[in-house]
Amino acid sequence: MAGAAPRLTLGIEEEYLLVDRQTHDVVTDLPDGMLNQCQERIADLVRPEFLTSQIEVGTPVCRNIKQARGELARLRATVAEVAGRYGLAPMAASTHPFSEWTQQKHTDKQRYHVLARNMQGVARRLLICGMHVHVGIEDDELRIDLMNQASYFLPHLLMLSTSSPFWRGEDTGLKSYRLSVFDELPRTGLPSRFDSWSEYERHVDILVDAGLIEDASMIWWDLLPSARFPTLEMRITDVCTSLDDAVAVAALWLCVVRMLYRLRRGNQRWRLYDDMLIAENRWRAKRYGIDEGLVDFGKGEVVPCADLLDELIELTREDASALDCVAESCIAERSLREERARIGSLRPTPRGSPPEPPRSKLCARWWICSSRKRCATCRRACGEESMFVSDILKGKGGNVVSLTSEQPVAEALALMAQHRIGAVLVLDAGGRIAGILSERDLVRAMHRHGKAVFDKRVADLMTTPVVTCSPKDPVGAIEGMMTAQRFRHVSVVEEGKLIGIVSIGDVVKNCIEEAEGEVGALRRYISL
Repeated sequence: MAGAAPRLTLGIEEEYLLVDRQTHDVVTDLPDGMLNQCQERIADLVRPEFLTSQIEVGTPVCRNIKQARGELARLRATVAEVAGRYGLAPMAASTHPFSEWTQQKHTDKQRYHVLARNMQGVARRLLICGMHVHVGIEDDELRIDLMNQASYFLPHLLMLSTSSPFWRGEDTGLKSYRLSVFDELPRTGLPSRFDSWSEYERHVDILVDAGLIEDASMIWWDLLPSARFPTLEMRITDVCTSLDDAVAVAALWLCVVRMLYRLRRGNQRWRLYDDMLIAENRWRAKRYGIDEGLVDFGKGEVVPCADLLDELIELTREDASALDCVAESCIAERSLREERARIGSLRPTPRGSPPEPPRSKLCARWWICSSRKRCATCRRACGEESMFVSDILKGKGGNVVSLTSEQPVAEALALMAQHRIGAVLVLDAGGRIAGILSERDLVRAMHRHGKAVFDKRVADLMTTPVVTCSPKDPVGAIEGMMTAQRFRHVSVVEEGKLIGIVSIGDVVKNCIEEAEGEVGALRRYISL
């Protein structure tokens, strides 16, 4: 006899790093009283994490995705408001661009003492944050059955959430380096498969009886039955920089779970593929995000992410309608359809072909626009309307911030923070353009020299070349040149006079409207 239908309630947990608004570095300790102030506002929905520089929030049990969105927005806004009183900001990204894990320490809590003692250096490297999405399924056997089938979709969810390309001042080349750090722990990665709940419990009991773990909460698979709640907990995703991205990923996961349950009620099920194959897609999602495709095991070929998402959203359309989350789950579908109309499907590089220039986020990720509709800037940048470099300069106010090559680096950093810009123009003693000093230059220098970098001159760090363009140049052409030649900034010159600086980040940021509850003082590092 079929059991009662699962309630399919929802809960979202997010972890944030706390950063100093002036230095942009991760703090070592939370200020005295900050956590208490947060808890006075949102009670037990906020708590400390493994490192003292981290904080975790978790929504209450939500009946639907719209309630979950409202709760998550409230939690993000509350943490941001309280942290702001102490000169801090929560950073919604899964790694910090340049902070050193060696300078961090773990929270004074028995569970964390045990973890630090047992894992040693592997645990000390956990300067990472993730997002976990719980779906309520009361029946133990059903949780195990759906877990076995749902593993197939984990790479699809990961590729939509990646926010951790940087580590200790370097671009790792991976879109989710967080997962590489986390995979060093035992009992991580893809979940094992079990024929029943009792079989799962027997395996956990073996580890508990041997004294290796206290309970099932020390199993950290990408997907597993929660040890605290009657839920199926998806843990593979990075924390998303925008609220709408987080809600879209959660909605898609909820729809996948309902779709699998719907198949079960019809005496059907999703095919179980070997972990060797799923692990390959997991690697591709971790390495490329949405820039390349995943393997369609039935076809035996790599399929573009745009096509995969279309198929997945179509597969779960009935479930999105039943769960009243069509708008949330279809953000990617609508945007990818428009993107494909402009440039065609995002095709992976054929085997044996020379590598393509790296795609910019404008080409592959503009659909994360948080307004659920494409903004006017995005439409123009994608060729639907004319958009020129001068349009972006107007949005920036047209100001050029400059300093001399002999000034200290600390003054350059202060100017960037004051004007909220990613680069400053550097002039020589004669007032001529000597180059550009960018945030990227500073990040790399901080990694190499630590705090000693602030004693250096601007000229010692300046590595960004000077490339010029006209304010009448189309944005698409400039963006393509930047992407192909790996330039991040261009100087805008009109009639021989410098009138501004435009970065690849300026192009992308003009395509992303502010989201309600947005957090992340260092979002510009993630957006570039």
